Amino acid sequence: MTDRDRPDENPYAVLPDSLAGPVPGAGAERGGARRWSWLAVLVGTAVDIGGSKLAVLAYTILVGLNVASAPDAGVRLRESMVTFPHLHLLFVTGLSLSVLGGFVNGVIARQRELAHGLAEGVATIALVTVMRLGVPAESRLDVPGWVSPLSYVLLLPTVLLGARLALARRQARERRG
Repeated sequence: MTDRDRPDENPYAVLPDSLAGPVPGAGAERGGARRWSWLAVLVGTAVDIGGSKLAVLAYTILVGLNVASAPDAGVRLRESMVTFPHLHLLFVTGLSLSVLGGFVNGVIARQRELAHGLAEGVATIALVTVMRLGVPAESRLDVPGWVSPLSYVLLLPTVLLGARLALARRQARERRG
């Protein structure tokens, strides 16, 4: 019987042996060999970053439609995106999507949720850093100096919060039956 034939196993957590291997220290005393799910980390990271990018795009379109009739629409759009309510709404939305990414990651992994969440947080920080470095300085929004450092500081705890929620969900299901 292969891993895919077991009905109680998560099909999304099963990867080829070249991508997933036994977790060190997860012997028979802890329920047998468990696999690391890079797919869970990748999907969680995609939910976090992709969702944040889609939210910014949708919000930019909505704000753009609001200022489109103005003669200096481009300037007004850039200015309005960094005002207090707009910036904070996008900031909270991004952090909420980080929680969702951690939760999705943990649900797919179905084991070692916090370790998977940590891996997702590190991957997200690395990808966001690379994406920010790839944007020319003149194309960046002129956001207050606290935004980037605070987003980096809060990203890992929010992803881990989502992973913790997934762990609590799994534990509650195991207690019920």
